[in-house]
Amino acid sequence: RGQGKYPEAVADFNVVIEQAPHDVRGYIGRALANVALGKKEEARKDIDVLNKRADQLPITHYLAALVAFQDQDFDKASRELQLVLRSAPNNYQAQLLYGIVSYARGEYRIAEDYLARALQRGQANFQLAKLLGASRLKLKNYQGALEVLEPLLEDEAAVDAQTLALLGTAYMLSGDSAKGTEYMDQAVKLAPDQAFLRTQLAAGHIALGDTESAISTLQAAVDLGQDLIQADVLLVLSYLERKHFEKAVQAAADLEQRMPDSPIPANLTGLAYLAQNKLEEAEMKFNEALSIDADFVVADMNLARLSMAAEKPEEARRHYQDVLKKQPDHIGAMLGLASVDAAAGKQDEAERWVTKANQTDPEALQPILVLAD
Repeated sequence: RGQGKYPEAVADFNVVIEQAPHDVRGYIGRALANVALGKKEEARKDIDVLNKRADQLPITHYLAALVAFQDQDFDKASRELQLVLRSAPNNYQAQLLYGIVSYARGEYRIAEDYLARALQRGQANFQLAKLLGASRLKLKNYQGALEVLEPLLEDEAAVDAQTLALLGTAYMLSGDSAKGTEYMDQAVKLAPDQAFLRTQLAAGHIALGDTESAISTLQAAVDLGQDLIQADVLLVLSYLERKHFEKAVQAAADLEQRMPDSPIPANLTGLAYLAQNKLEEAEMKFNEALSIDADFVVADMNLARLSMAAEKPEEARRHYQDVLKKQPDHIGAMLGLASVDAAAGKQDEAERWVTKANQTDPEALQPILVLAD
């Protein structure tokens, strides 16, 4: 098994189990070999035996976690690994798998903690380093992500499209759009068929103010046909920024054809019409988005903006109130109501809404600025 000869290992463990059926080591070895072979059902049979005879052993729960992970049952994998780490907190394999499972469950703080421990203790592993970097990006620890990702550039085997994309993302989010775009460009050249990478590259071009390059890159991403909606959204917004309104409408309409059950394309088309001051067409599209998904509050917010543009403040108030019925903590709707009240000369009411927005999210910058103003 140590040499990776798993079929031969299974055959040997079969002999062990036949001659010594009460020795749990045979079942452990065979289960590990079958997990490596992807034979989950065979591994489960041995795990069932171990649960009856050796439930107190950490390896029993580790094996169960491995199979659950292969099944993508990350909740069960997490529970089993917690049992392992409770009795063997320094188990390297359990730490590593718990970090991976936690990332899959969206528990990025836990993932970062255990992946960092595993990376510190284990041998150089660029896949582990990439996952740790990705966890830190999720936590908005961009400098921490760069600290673990930059050393990978020294290892030729580690420099793949994914590594370059992670580095590019880290640099972009840390404010260095030029360097971020450079790495994204390299990533796209290594994996030209990955729409996600082209989208990230375009985001870098937009940050640098090079909208023409962004549009070209985004169009290439959309043409790959991978239904990467982020690329379509950025493409429409890029066209709007360049005041290419007809192209924006066409790009949004194309997306509507491909995703008829999503409110996002209709909302994008509405934005394109709104940018041209075609208020009736915009209103029709925003309402169409809400007819597809009544809880799509972005369309409600856009209808409120449209009402303000049409100098219909009470209609805008109704739309903002609709948003708060669906999402009571929506700061944008609170600030929108404040602007409606301020325009009507109701300063006390306006201040009340801004104060409520600030109390809802004390870290949000906009309510602080509006309140100070």
